[in-house]
Amino acid sequence: MPNRTNPLPAIIVIYTTAFFQGLVLIILAASAPVLKEVKGFSDAQYGLLFLPQIFTTLGGSLVGGALARRWGSKNLLVLSLITMVLSMALMADIVAFVPLPAAFFGILAAMALVGLGYGLGAGPLNAYPAVLFPEKAEAGITALHALIAFGLAAGPLATGPLIKSGEWQIYPLSLIFLGFSLLVGLAVIQSPKGAVAANEKGAATKGPGTAPRGFRSAAVLFCAIGVLYTLAEGTISNWLIIFLHEDRHVDPARASLALSIFWTSLAGSRLLISTLLLRIKAEKIWLCLPILIIVVLALLPGVRGPLSGALLFACAGAACSGFFPITVGLFTQRFAEQAAMAASLMIAAGMVGASFGSFIIGPLRTFLPLAHLYYLAILYPGAAFGLAVCYLVKWRHQWPAHPAIGS
Repeated sequence: MPNRTNPLPAIIVIYTTAFFQGLVLIILAASAPVLKEVKGFSDAQYGLLFLPQIFTTLGGSLVGGALARRWGSKNLLVLSLITMVLSMALMADIVAFVPLPAAFFGILAAMALVGLGYGLGAGPLNAYPAVLFPEKAEAGITALHALIAFGLAAGPLATGPLIKSGEWQIYPLSLIFLGFSLLVGLAVIQSPKGAVAANEKGAATKGPGTAPRGFRSAAVLFCAIGVLYTLAEGTISNWLIIFLHEDRHVDPARASLALSIFWTSLAGSRLLISTLLLRIKAEKIWLCLPILIIVVLALLPGVRGPLSGALLFACAGAACSGFFPITVGLFTQRFAEQAAMAASLMIAAGMVGASFGSFIIGPLRTFLPLAHLYYLAILYPGAAFGLAVCYLVKWRHQWPAHPAIGS
C-alpha cells in the first residue's frame, strides 16, 4: 500500500537520529585525552575499550532483525535510543566520579550499551530511506550515513573546547537531552508504513529461518567487504588524535580539530556522492573509493604537523566517504524483501571491523609506530577492492534480485 502520510516529520526524526548516533559513537575517540591523561588509561586499555562494541553491536543487529518483524521498526528504534541515552548517562557519571580501576570496567559497560543501541537501530534506520525515498534509495542511504558522519565530525569539535575548559561532562549530558527529544519525536510522528511494514510482515510469514536464494552467500560477501573497509576506517579515525598528539606532538585541541575535519570531509563527501548517484552508476564510484583509501594510507605516515595532518585527514575522510553506504545500498537493494536484516548484518560487520581495527592497534603499537601500522592497513582496502571486483564480474549474475514486497 503506498504511503499517503506526510513524510517530512519522519524524515526529520529519522535523519536527526542518524546524526545523534554519530555523536554517541564518536565519544570514545573524541574523549581520548580525558581517558588517557585525566583518568590514566594506558594504550592497551584505551584500545580494549572499543572491544565490547563488537559483540554488542553484532548481537543487537542480529536480534534486531527478528525484533523488527515482531515489534516494528519504530518501536525498535525507540529501544535503540533508550539504550544509547543510558550509555551516555553511565559514561558521564563514571568519568566524573569513579576512579581507576573501577572506571575502566564502567566505561567498558557504557561502550557495550553504545554498541547494543547502534546494533538495534541499524535495521530500522537503513530500511527507512527506501520507504521515504522509494525512487532514490541508494542516495537516501548515503545521505543517512552522511548525517551519521556529520555527528562523528561534530563530536570532536564540541569536546575539544570542553576538555580544554574542564567541562567535558557537558557533552554526554547534552546527548541525553537530545536523545529524550528524539524519543518524543518518535512518539508523536506518524511513522511511514509502506515497504517497511510490508517487508516485516512478509518476512514474518516466511519464518525466521527462511531466506531467498543467494541471500546467505551475498551476506557473507558483503559483510566481508564491510569488515575490510571498516578495519581501515577504524585504524585511521579512532587513533587519529593519539597519532597527532603523541607521535607528532600536536596539542590535543588541534588534534581534536583534525578528527573533526576527517569526519566533516567524510560527511560532506557522502552528500556529494549521494548527488552523484542520481547520475552515475553506484558500481563505478564503489570501485574507485578503495583505491583512494590505499593512496591516503600510503601518505599518512608523512604527516609532520597540524597543517599536513588536517590536509591528509581531510583527504582520508573523502576517500572513506561513500564505500560503506554504497555497499549497504547494493546489498539491501538486491534483497529488498530482507532489507532490515541485510542492513543489520552490514552494520554489525561494520562495527566488527571498526572496533577490531581500533583494538588491535593497542597491542601492535608496542612493537611498531602508528606510521608503520598505516602502511600495513593498506591490505584492508586492497582486499575489499578485490572482493568488489569479484562480485561485479562474477557473483552478482548468480544471485537473482529480490524486490520489496508490494513494490
